[in-house]
Amino acid sequence: MVTVVVSLDEAGIVREMTAEGHALGFAKGENPVCAAVTVLVRTYLRWIEIGGIESVEGEAPKSGVLYASVGKPCREREPLFQGASQFLLTGLSDLHETFPRQCSLRVKRFKE
Repeated sequence: MVTVVVSLDEAGIVREMTAEGHALGFAKGENPVCAAVTVLVRTYLRWIEIGGIESVEGEAPKSGVLYASVGKPCREREPLFQGASQFLLTGLSDLHETFPRQCSLRVKRFKE
C-alpha cells in the first residue's frame, strides 16, 4: 500500500508530505496507483518551486519513499499555492477513494 501523509498550514497550503510504500496487485513498472501518486507529488513540488517558494526540500532515499517540506509563500502568492494544494489533495483523495486497498491518505495540520 502507498501511504501518503500531508500536512497543511493554516492557509490550507501543503507544507510537508511523505509518501511511502507500493500499491499491490500490479507487476513492477506497471502500477498505475504508484505512478499516479508519484506524478501528483512530483508535479506539485516542481510547480511550487517554479512558482517562487525558495525553500523546497525533498528526498527520495530509496524506491517507494519520498519526503518533502515546503517553505511558507508570501501572502500575495497564497491563493496560487492554495489552488495547487487543493489540486494535489483532490487527486490523492480520488486515488484513495478509487483504490482504498492500494492508497491511503492522511491529512493533518502543520505546526510551525
